[in-house]
Amino acid sequence: LLKRQGFYNSITLYLGTALGFFNLIIIFQRVLSLEEIGFFNIMIAVSLLYIQIATLGFTSVITRYLPFFRTEDKKHGGFPLFVFAVCIVAFLILTAVFLLFRESVLEMYLDKDGSSLLGQYYLYIIPVSFCLMLFTLQEIFSRTVFKTILPAFLREVILRVFTSVGILLVLIKMLDYEGFIAFYLLANLVVVLIISFYNYKIKAYRFSAISEKVRSEAGTMMKYGMFSMLGGSSFALVQNLDVIILRILTDEATVGIYSTFFLIAVVITLPSKALNTTSYQIIADALKEEDIPKIGRIYHKTSVVQFLIGCLLLIGLIVNKKSLLFLLHKEEYINHFNIFIIVGLGFLADITGGLNGAIISFSKHYKMVMGGL
Repeated sequence: LLKRQGFYNSITLYLGTALGFFNLIIIFQRVLSLEEIGFFNIMIAVSLLYIQIATLGFTSVITRYLPFFRTEDKKHGGFPLFVFAVCIVAFLILTAVFLLFRESVLEMYLDKDGSSLLGQYYLYIIPVSFCLMLFTLQEIFSRTVFKTILPAFLREVILRVFTSVGILLVLIKMLDYEGFIAFYLLANLVVVLIISFYNYKIKAYRFSAISEKVRSEAGTMMKYGMFSMLGGSSFALVQNLDVIILRILTDEATVGIYSTFFLIAVVITLPSKALNTTSYQIIADALKEEDIPKIGRIYHKTSVVQFLIGCLLLIGLIVNKKSLLFLLHKEEYINHFNIFIIVGLGFLADITGGLNGAIISFSKHYKMVMGGL
């Protein structure tokens, strides 16, 4: 199962990467300004951090606790309803805070002339984040029944196809930049509806009243979720804080340069994403059965494979520096290629660790993740 789904997920990821490269290196650089590229990446970074907090760590709770509530009728004792209810309430509370401090946040992001794309499109972050949260929850429920291929295809390919179409519509003057952002929001809504229908068809879960068994474990799950959220938020903050702080200290054009090189370096993590998508639920089930040798075998194999492929990808991109800069089209990138090398080495070190974070998170030692971060 791991090999088969890992193979299909790899194809999906590399196809998605090809589309991502086409969008980022070809279309974005020729249609959008550096400021517009910068804001688009700021919106994605803030949305990822937004949902990390809003889900209260329940993305990890699903994987760890569903095996204990699993039932043949797919209702799982009302566990799915409990998850969605908690996450939606948390999202609404966070959104209230997000709106309350809107002016304070925007003051930090104003340019010298008093303008900022973030100020113009601030409210778009909320629905984009909501769609992203729903998709993430649905994807994890799909993963619990080992259905990972379509969710990955929607996330890596379909969403990027929509992005390509949106940028092309800007190119032919059918949309302006705000229209593109709205089109991207629509794309996120479409993939949420598709994966929701998919989960319904495959009977990944069914909503039902929350059982007493789930209620009795609510406190334990909330505690675990909070630790996962704090640890996960720290990780998400580490990955997105650079973009957020860089925007405060500089401008959206500088963010555009940095985020472009950052996203190119993300290619190095593709082997990790392909293998981990299927491995997480297998690790969680193995921990429930206390099958430590199985976990050890999976951990060793995935770490070695990720390191070797990651090295090849990093070296290949560095060797092709001139071609890469030529494709990026804008002269501003020429003197900043070292950004890619530094970020790429960081990603290589990260994927070499393999499934270490997931193994600890799903075990009784999950508090160590938060402590380490």
